[in-house]
Amino acid sequence: MLMMLQTSLDAYYSISDLELGLKQQMVYDCIVDFQPCTNKEISVRTGLPINCVTPRTFELREMGLVVPGPELIDGHTKRKCVSWMTKNRTELIRNG
Repeated sequence: MLMMLQTSLDAYYSISDLELGLKQQMVYDCIVDFQPCTNKEISVRTGLPINCVTPRTFELREMGLVVPGPELIDGHTKRKCVSWMTKNRTELIRNG
């Protein structure tokens, strides 16, 4: 039996008026469940290649669903990476 996290269900219902493609939905759900997360982390968690994840995060950003989060250090390369968060999560942190 497949169990969904409540955050995934909340994300689905919050964007039900938008038409997201399968890969967009996978990336968005991952960001909702594990935010803040980098493109590489999304790739690992979803099993999608990084060259599929990066354009999807850009599209989600253009739609206003995700925003850049804090810079994170990649565990392997030790370089700074952009992370992604949902827009309402960022507002909660700022107002919290």
